[in-house]
Amino acid sequence: MFRVFGRYVSTATLILGIAEAATVCALIYAGAAIFSGGVVYPTADLDLRVALIAIAVVLVMHSMGLYDEDALTNLRQSLLKLAFIIGPIFLLAVVTTGILAKNKVVPIYPYRWQWTIGLTTLWFASVLGGRLFFTHLHENGKFARRIALLGGVHLLAQLRELVDSHRGSIRIVAQFDTPDLVETNDQPLQNLALLRRAQIANAHEILVDQTTLSQLPVAALIRCRTAGFPIIEFPHLFERETGRVDLGSIEPQALLLCQGLTKGLVFESLKRCMDVAMALLGLVLFAPVMIAAALALRLEGSGPIFYRQERIGRDGKAFMILKFRSMRTDAEQSGVPRWASESDPRITPVGRIIRKVRIDELPQFLNVLRGDMSVVGPRPERPYFVSELAERLPYYQERHLVRPGITGWAQVNFRYGASLEDAARKHSYDLYYLKHRSLLLDLMILLKTVRIVLFAEGAW
Repeated sequence: MFRVFGRYVSTATLILGIAEAATVCALIYAGAAIFSGGVVYPTADLDLRVALIAIAVVLVMHSMGLYDEDALTNLRQSLLKLAFIIGPIFLLAVVTTGILAKNKVVPIYPYRWQWTIGLTTLWFASVLGGRLFFTHLHENGKFARRIALLGGVHLLAQLRELVDSHRGSIRIVAQFDTPDLVETNDQPLQNLALLRRAQIANAHEILVDQTTLSQLPVAALIRCRTAGFPIIEFPHLFERETGRVDLGSIEPQALLLCQGLTKGLVFESLKRCMDVAMALLGLVLFAPVMIAAALALRLEGSGPIFYRQERIGRDGKAFMILKFRSMRTDAEQSGVPRWASESDPRITPVGRIIRKVRIDELPQFLNVLRGDMSVVGPRPERPYFVSELAERLPYYQERHLVRPGITGWAQVNFRYGASLEDAARKHSYDLYYLKHRSLLLDLMILLKTVRIVLFAEGAW
């Protein structure tokens, strides 16, 4: 496992990304050789540009979720997403054509469109073939992390549930009881018992029960650790595989010792500069969309175009969030706040459309410029719900240590919340973000947001 953009990435996924980037490079040079009718001699300048194009292709694929677990295990999902990005990939092929022509690698201009169509077709065929092969290997557990559980019988149910939901990613290969490790009175041999069993099981790592640390054979575990077996606890495994924090087992030290909350002035200044730049850019780029939404809301009927609502922000300070109105003006006539729900009758026809593609959130760029919000962060909640959730969910108030965001880790991984259970699920993602936040993780979230908007995922 590796950490990329603040997120744990399996070795298999990283290999797939590198392989597909290398495939793009190979296709460009192979295509150039075919169309030029001879050997192509790369140059340093050309190599750099081709590498940048390969990275751009992988980023486009990543933004569409083609490296998410569902796309890696579901060929149909991969096909749908690949079909959706043919347009951007074709544009990249046009850019490639221009670069090869500029570097006088290929006499492209007589064959420009044929070359770009051919290159795009070759890319699609190679990626499809690679995905078929990769899916086959994944389904057969070739990339699974093999887990040996030491003690912790009560963890088996949770562990099996995790294995079932991430089939092909992890596998339980052994379960050792602590008393069984005492094979002899010879201490060195006793310390080798666990190591031998882990090696026989061909385990990749050993999972221990954090609630019984005092009963674990520490010397034997140190021997295993020295031999190259990572020693992990269930909360760490859960967090690594799901991208969220297990609320049932989180301990105070998990937040006290995390790196995400220890960012200094440089990080905060850079993040604020990025927020302002993206907010200004967003207001300019989406100005036509916002004008169209405002006109549609005005034509739909009476009532204000914008909706202002009190939310809780950084350090628990209240602010007024700005949105396009998507519900009737009498949505909360009783005066009691209510969760939004699927097929909510309070949502207007135009409101349903702008909520689907998140256009209703665009005015919040103004909140970002005012300093109330960040572009990326936990979603701000209403005071009424904050009071209720803080009583029921552990460490809920800690989300107010950072600026709330227009988009966030919870937003790109889970749908709109409509219940306490949904709020708890989103909170588990928010805590993960707090523990691991970084500028690169923010970039990853922004890339995922593109897919969420384009496919209208998780919206009502």
